[in-house]
Amino acid sequence: MDADVFPGFSKVSKLPELRPKMPKPDPWELPSINDALPLASLRLLVPPLQLMAASMCQVLRKQDAMNYWKVSDFVSLVVDMVPELLMYKHRTQLNLGLRVRYIIELCRNEHPSEMILPYLEKMTSPHPTLVRESDGELVEMNFLQLIKILLNDPVERKDFFTEIFPAEYGPQYDSDLQTLFAEFLCRLSQLLPVPDLEQTVSWLGAESSLLEDCLQTISEPTDLKNLLQHHKSIGHLDQHVTMTVVIGFEGSANKIGVGIISDGEVLSNPRRTYITPPGQGFMPSDTARHHRAVILTVLKEALEQAGLKPADIDCVAYTKGPGMGAPLVTVAIVARTVAQLWGKPLLGVNHCIGHIEMGRLITKSNNPTVLYVSGGNTQVIAYLERRYRIFGETIDIAVGNCLDRFARVIKISNDPSPGYNIEQMAKKGTRYVELPYTVKGMDVSFSGILSFIEEAANKMLSSGQCTAEDLCFSLQETVFAMLVETTERAMAHCGSQEVLIVGGVGCNQRLQEMMGVMCKERGAKLFATDERFCIDNGAMIAQAGWEMFRTGRVTELEDSWITQRYRTDEVEVTWRD
Repeated sequence: MDADVFPGFSKVSKLPELRPKMPKPDPWELPSINDALPLASLRLLVPPLQLMAASMCQVLRKQDAMNYWKVSDFVSLVVDMVPELLMYKHRTQLNLGLRVRYIIELCRNEHPSEMILPYLEKMTSPHPTLVRESDGELVEMNFLQLIKILLNDPVERKDFFTEIFPAEYGPQYDSDLQTLFAEFLCRLSQLLPVPDLEQTVSWLGAESSLLEDCLQTISEPTDLKNLLQHHKSIGHLDQHVTMTVVIGFEGSANKIGVGIISDGEVLSNPRRTYITPPGQGFMPSDTARHHRAVILTVLKEALEQAGLKPADIDCVAYTKGPGMGAPLVTVAIVARTVAQLWGKPLLGVNHCIGHIEMGRLITKSNNPTVLYVSGGNTQVIAYLERRYRIFGETIDIAVGNCLDRFARVIKISNDPSPGYNIEQMAKKGTRYVELPYTVKGMDVSFSGILSFIEEAANKMLSSGQCTAEDLCFSLQETVFAMLVETTERAMAHCGSQEVLIVGGVGCNQRLQEMMGVMCKERGAKLFATDERFCIDNGAMIAQAGWEMFRTGRVTELEDSWITQRYRTDEVEVTWRD
């Protein structure tokens, strides 16, 4: 069929490419089956006009062309009363587009001409929405000619539905209709906004007899029960429950951080780092002095970033241990003071459990085998019967301490951290230097590696046997392989299919890569976080404190001391099954 026989007909088939701002939620998004409600229940909640509009959205979304004429009648009714609701061009294109598509669908389904011709007569009869300009009349005239051909000539009908229909009335046509209809609904919602309770009360007036009439709309209690149960199940009631807000103070080593958590949401998490010159570590007294100098500034930042006041806080959590004595005391004193000034309960938190709970929150891991690696701790952990059980650990120094002390030997910068700079240098290493590899059952030892490298490093570098980058590469490969081996052994023992890496060393990309290879081979999943949450931070103490506080745990003022040795498995985990 030659489309040129019908000049002007393309004005209907090629609707304008309008993209008005869609209302949210998107009316064209397919709903979940679980979101469906019986119509009787919906009528109790949704205004009738909105329910009608929603049903028409559903018709267009499903491309149910057999109901397009009904949609067009509704559009015509509205725009005839309020012509300024849509531009003339847009309302004509929407109405014509819907009616044309409906009649063509009748032809496609081979309905008898006696059924189709009355609709054609309605299109050509005078109508304020459809007839005003000559181009609209031309479209209708050409469309009438097309339909007569389709009804009377089987060959042309077959050619039209095979060649022209898919191109002219395909997905783009339906998309343009949806866009025009969305614009219509947006304008209609502006004209007829849903009134709030106060407006409705004012419109009811002083009539006292209206209660009986209104109660008749809830003649079937089951409909109301279905509605209430639906909204309860999707959490609408929970949204109005008062949230628990916990502020956490962390300062067990060279990081000082204050974080605020509200029901699993990190509201703020500022921190500062005490950095020493290359070749030097951080002394407890100097670190504590640094923390004292900045902690109130960090506290102020945390409140400002969260947009909260002290009155909004429900509990004050602090790191009880393990860690360096002087920094721990500094933070504990501030936390105790703040709790008393604000009149809030206090809660001492195990630093290691803070890392675990933060990792579980961020990664959404279920019940992982945990590798906790930091400057002061190296542990392989799994949860069992209200305890985080330690399956393996270092028998001397932590892996992070090994890396830090190696950095001092070859004068690697402490800014932003020795471990980070070792990681970057290791990427440039090309030669593997064999180092002591010490795994004893489930435990590891790093002191022998450190002793070896402290003695041999400068000799090897000065003689040209290797570069500093080669040593960084070799050290990482060796110690990380030891950690992967012990973690895999713990997974096999527990039957675990998840690994969670936490602690400052846990943000090392090479460690994550090596652990990821092992997990892939076992069909397991690896979970890890970035430096925002791997490295010591206040939010992790707030999160562990939040979990504990929700189960009724608090620390009395006389018990709010600190301890440098506070094992992970000492804490009863009352917040997990």
